[in-house]
Amino acid sequence: MTGLVAGLAGLALLASAVPTSKVHNEQARSPPSKVAPEAASDPAGKLISMDTVAQYNKLPSEGGKGLWVAIKGEVYDVTEFVDNHPGGRNIILKNAGKDVTEIYEPVHPPTAIEENLDPSKHIGQVDPSTVQVKQAGEETEKDRKRRLARENLPSLGTVLNLDDFERIAESILSDQAWAYYSSAADDEITFAQNRAAFQRIVFRPRVLRAIGQVDSSVKLINSNGKGYECTLPFYISPAAMAKLGHPDGELNLTRGAGKAGIIQGISANASVGLDEMLDVRKDGQPIIYQLYVNKDRAASERILKKIEDRGVSAVMLTVDAPVMGKRERDMRAKGEEVETGVNHGEEKKTKGGGVAQAISGYIDPNLTWDDIHWFRKICKLPLYLKGIQTVADVELAATHGVDGVVLSNHGGRSLEYSPAALDVLVELRQKRPDV
Repeated sequence: MTGLVAGLAGLALLASAVPTSKVHNEQARSPPSKVAPEAASDPAGKLISMDTVAQYNKLPSEGGKGLWVAIKGEVYDVTEFVDNHPGGRNIILKNAGKDVTEIYEPVHPPTAIEENLDPSKHIGQVDPSTVQVKQAGEETEKDRKRRLARENLPSLGTVLNLDDFERIAESILSDQAWAYYSSAADDEITFAQNRAAFQRIVFRPRVLRAIGQVDSSVKLINSNGKGYECTLPFYISPAAMAKLGHPDGELNLTRGAGKAGIIQGISANASVGLDEMLDVRKDGQPIIYQLYVNKDRAASERILKKIEDRGVSAVMLTVDAPVMGKRERDMRAKGEEVETGVNHGEEKKTKGGGVAQAISGYIDPNLTWDDIHWFRKICKLPLYLKGIQTVADVELAATHGVDGVVLSNHGGRSLEYSPAALDVLVELRQKRPDV
């Protein structure tokens, strides 16, 4: 193996708590191919009233007319899509017949509809005269505190460490956003151990060395002797749902990484479109794409071809989260109903399944070492395995010829009682420094 990425850091200043939209888009939406017959009451024969949309709130098998939703003024038929929705069918069943823009936008990139629905499922446009404008409710005490916190953000120079960033973020984010960002698996023991691991490591200071000039830059994403310069010895780890914290979402991270000269990892579950992020790169700015392999391999193959064509620098294949961790803080936050599986032919439904559950249903839980050969056939980019947690698996990764590994336990968000990456690194340096 030609490289080892041994540490992660993800930094983001959350300047607002205003949510927006998400999706990976490649094509402009095709014009609608049909208009619902109920829209004929509109003089132009094009607009659909929300009263009509409301009639499509139940599956035909349950005596209903089907499932329609309105998103940003457009009406879609999701009757056939309901069983393929990555976040489970229950959230659609619960909100069919309604305008779902508010709950759709923060957790979907702008291209999700185009990539998942056939153009024929676009029914038409909503008649704006039938849309009920929500009356602004009385400001709650919690909302008032958030508003004041946003209005009185401290200057960046007074934010001295990551703990300060966290305290500020908690004060301005919605309960749902904070729960998603801060939650870890089960009792969060692994999460705590990740931090405690650094308290077990001490420096060995050597004195009387000239330190008048310091160069903090390193080369990352090494492959075939080539590496990308990074001004600091860390990079932005791929993390999802940045729009829960700021309307520009991950675009802020791409811009910031380019300006600071550090490398960004793009999450497969980013809340803005892949093209949007790649378009705001500076010339020559390196980007790593984090891949969760889709149960539909063709979908993953399309993404891999796209990122190769768009000049992405490398791929991080996430291997430590075949299923999402039980992130209790995320699950307790007020959320929608999420389908979690079946039991003796009946759906198991969990109230408030959390954001993590809602965005992970497409992930293939059956990856094996043989899938590295599948990747190599599809994509020529350097391949890093993200989520290696033992020396034995580092050795296997080297045997299979990957370009590097990321020692990680998913920030303690996946498997409880997994070792801290720093402890694995120490063991690796002791046992297999050659690797």
